[in-house]
Amino acid sequence: MRVGILIAAVIAAAAVPALADVNFGPEARFVGMGGAGLACTDRPAASVNPAALGLLPKRLSFVFPGVSLRTQGASLSDIADWASDVWSLSAPQGIELAREFGKQDTMLDLSTSAGFVGSPISATVDGEARVWILPNAAFQQFAETGTLPADPTQMQAIIWAEAAVAMPSVGFGFKVPSMATGKGSLFLGTRLRAVRGKFVRRTISWSGSTDPDNLLATSNEPIEDEYGIGADLGLIYSLPGPRETSFGIVAVNLLKPSLGAIKQDTIWSLGMAVRPNPKVVLAADIVNLTKAYDESADLRLGLEVRPLRFLALRAGYTGDSFTAGLGLFGIDVAFASEAPLAVSRTIRF
Repeated sequence: MRVGILIAAVIAAAAVPALADVNFGPEARFVGMGGAGLACTDRPAASVNPAALGLLPKRLSFVFPGVSLRTQGASLSDIADWASDVWSLSAPQGIELAREFGKQDTMLDLSTSAGFVGSPISATVDGEARVWILPNAAFQQFAETGTLPADPTQMQAIIWAEAAVAMPSVGFGFKVPSMATGKGSLFLGTRLRAVRGKFVRRTISWSGSTDPDNLLATSNEPIEDEYGIGADLGLIYSLPGPRETSFGIVAVNLLKPSLGAIKQDTIWSLGMAVRPNPKVVLAADIVNLTKAYDESADLRLGLEVRPLRFLALRAGYTGDSFTAGLGLFGIDVAFASEAPLAVSRTIRF
């Protein structure tokens, strides 16, 4: 049953149109809830808040591989045909790529994670990759018409490719003794990541020639390959009662990995979750309180309803767009026009 649902999700992902995201796996629950869930204590995910390790069963379980796919400007299947070639992009390939996708900004973002998790530790391999194609107005005109603009020296398309893997990502979480927390329950957790990051940039511009087969030239910058250590910190505080209320704090990159041109900032976020009854969860997070990466803070809102034991329906708001999600027999899938980035990522591009 689970394999069948996963196959269906992969097929759906391959068919998504431009500007559409598909997520399946452990984090899909929270994507379906608008990206909120830092303070959730039911079905907690250590990938969202490392303090959740203190809430998990005291045994290691295999993490069913989760995948988050984000596309913009073209369908996933079209971009994927090119994505694997970017790292060894020859001049003719770079030109063909920029011309094929040069009518608008185009992006593919992929993240995945697999490993073992359980109280009090986790050990996973996490990966992130992104490809951007950014043509300016003059280049977009050229891609649309196939002819040089009046001033071809203004033509430019930039191709970025960034990738990182955390191997391993090790977490530790525990419950603080009750004598120190009063009526509530306090959980603390941390995650340490050994990160390898790669980065390459190519610039496509007019070659100076009017030969139809030699109109464009591509730069040849070297691939940057960097290593660094990063660490995150998480906290969850839960108050018992008929309406269980919990609060969460996550600091991503409290220890920032040094990855050269791949900038890494510290991000502080906090959240609140309420369970008015066992079938309903309400969550609200404020993400990026520190306005890292020159981005504003986001308010994320989420709702989950479980009408049946094996079925969960989800909806959320990311601060910019609405999301929806479905949980069926333990497999979670989420859809969004622009899915929120997970608070805890291997690295942040």
